[in-house]
Amino acid sequence: MLKAVILIGGPQKGKQFYNNTSPPLFPIAGLPLIQHHIEACVKLPVCKEILIIGSYTTTQMAPFVSDMQKEYHVIIRYLQEFTPLGTAGGLYHFRDQVRAGNPAAFFLLNGDAVSHFVEKPNSYVSTLINCGVYVCSLNVFHTMASAFEKKHSGFYKHYLELRRQKAPEQARCQILPDVTLHPTAVVDPTAVIGPNVSVGAGVTIKAGVRLKESIVLNNATINEHALVMYSVVGQDAVVGEWARVEGTPSDPDPNKPFAKMDNPPLFNSD
Repeated sequence: MLKAVILIGGPQKGKQFYNNTSPPLFPIAGLPLIQHHIEACVKLPVCKEILIIGSYTTTQMAPFVSDMQKEYHVIIRYLQEFTPLGTAGGLYHFRDQVRAGNPAAFFLLNGDAVSHFVEKPNSYVSTLINCGVYVCSLNVFHTMASAFEKKHSGFYKHYLELRRQKAPEQARCQILPDVTLHPTAVVDPTAVIGPNVSVGAGVTIKAGVRLKESIVLNNATINEHALVMYSVVGQDAVVGEWARVEGTPSDPDPNKPFAKMDNPPLFNSD
């Protein structure tokens, strides 16, 4: 028997998304971020329990956990840190819950949001970030205890691709993969969508709309001939006819010396 542990961190300044959605529950490719983790775990029949550890309130997480248990028929529990304990601290704090039932090992996954990272950068970017997936034996807690004692003494496009492989999108208009359209979304056949677009439930996309590199949240309306690029359209938002909504296309390559972002005029010559 195996378990899975998903670390989701907690609320921080600058990390709250639209409509007070916490990053682990923000929809990516039509599903909350950590639902992709849960889907991956339940594909293993030997994974009998999933523990989610973070410092978000149970009020925020309980409805999601209940829905996931009903959908995937596996034990899922949310363990709340009442003060942020850090990656190792949260895991060690709930070590008894992880060890309960004497699993042979447990998977350890990160379920927080990362906007951009570079693996092993050649030049300084920022402090390190770890987005790995690990298989740990229960002996890891002995190692952690020793480490704590010594200290006291002196992880958007990937998920779209996975979703496309599982449920290929049926073309309702011109699609440039990868694109996820919720079944309840109403899309005019003259629209052009993609690449890398996720469209939520109840969305209306009207004639001549162009969408690329964007997320459209539930019940939004994109009116005729609007252009939306590199943006997140909020829940219940309305984009007007012939409007142009354009965000920042990408981050600069931090491995290049003196990297900077070029921001051409919105209505440029080409």
